[in-house]
Amino acid sequence: MWLFSRNQSCSPVEVVRDPNASDMQAIYIFIVSLSPVALGLSTFALIVLTRRRAIRLGSMRVNLTTLTVFEALLNAMIFMLTVSHLTGLGGHNRTHAPALGFTFICFFFINGALCARNWIITLIALARCIAITRPMTTRLMSTHLFRPKLLGTFTVTCILLGFILSLLRMFEHKIVVCENLDEIIRLVPNTGWHLVSEIFFIYQSAMPISIVFIITAIMIIVLLRNKTFKLDYPPSATVMSSGNVISVVPVGTDTGQLGRTSIPSASETPSVMRSPLISRQSHSTAKRIPCSASHLRYSFGVRQTQMCAKSQINYRRTQNQLRATRMITLLAAAFILFEAPIFFCVALKKYIPLNQYRLITNGLKALVVLDSCANVVIYLFMSKRFRQESSRLWTTVKGYQSRANTNHTDVIS
Repeated sequence: MWLFSRNQSCSPVEVVRDPNASDMQAIYIFIVSLSPVALGLSTFALIVLTRRRAIRLGSMRVNLTTLTVFEALLNAMIFMLTVSHLTGLGGHNRTHAPALGFTFICFFFINGALCARNWIITLIALARCIAITRPMTTRLMSTHLFRPKLLGTFTVTCILLGFILSLLRMFEHKIVVCENLDEIIRLVPNTGWHLVSEIFFIYQSAMPISIVFIITAIMIIVLLRNKTFKLDYPPSATVMSSGNVISVVPVGTDTGQLGRTSIPSASETPSVMRSPLISRQSHSTAKRIPCSASHLRYSFGVRQTQMCAKSQINYRRTQNQLRATRMITLLAAAFILFEAPIFFCVALKKYIPLNQYRLITNGLKALVVLDSCANVVIYLFMSKRFRQESSRLWTTVKGYQSRANTNHTDVIS
């Protein structure tokens, strides 16, 4: 095999003490302490997302579940690799075949899982950006670029491509077995595979960060410009506890805002549909659909009821869209915050001394772990349904624990 060779004339290498050894040890200890926490949070989020009632989380459930799976895999591999460095398996003893094989396997899964995570976040953010800039009410479902099946196809393709590039990157170094030095293994740079390493870096970091940065800016602008629906109560409504008036046009005159709904005004509604209460408030509630019980009781037809129901559905849909957009924007912002330092470090590798580069890259691994923790925290704070499912899970666990304690007490007595 041309990527593997034996050499009987290897010269011994003098062992030089690394001046950054103490700093590297501290970084390893920090990562080993933090990665189990991230792994536990990812496992908790995965359990919540895969519960039977979690289907109420909507279309993002599958995407967030896939993202959490690869984050759990990434944290597990980082933990195992860091422990191997602390115990000596990945340090000086890495010159032997078993330790080198273990290190290669960890690097393969770390690189593949990192690629998958980055592109899943990118696709989620891209789908959300398209959903809020081109509302579904303005086009057919067949023209939706990121409908569920197509989004799943893109996700699987990006994951497979990431793992293939991760496997090819393993051949960036040529394996040389030094027979005259007790079968010690050395890694020699293989210049023929340098292009693969560059392509992998562009695919893993450069493209996702660039796309997510642009998408995040667009979503922030949309959120800042958006005027949400108003839910108010007219002073002349006779039954305040049974109904309300829903504004069906956002405050402001911008016609490109999120959740725009076209509803006929009072002048466009047939006279038979107009109740006394409606005409009396037409000057103050223009372009609003009265939805109180008294309005519906005095309306002579079903059109008023249908328009009211439609406005209520659009109101709830808009609020759900806004909440989902806020959560995805925070996920994308956290991704940029924790991933950008790694990107710039690798991009400026030629200007950084080798010892300092290794120290910095190992330290930046902690940012990847922190990103996983931040994502679960964002789920908890930004998703009401995720909090509800978490509460149900906690109640179920407490119920099982209470029954187990009761059974244990009965057995003892």
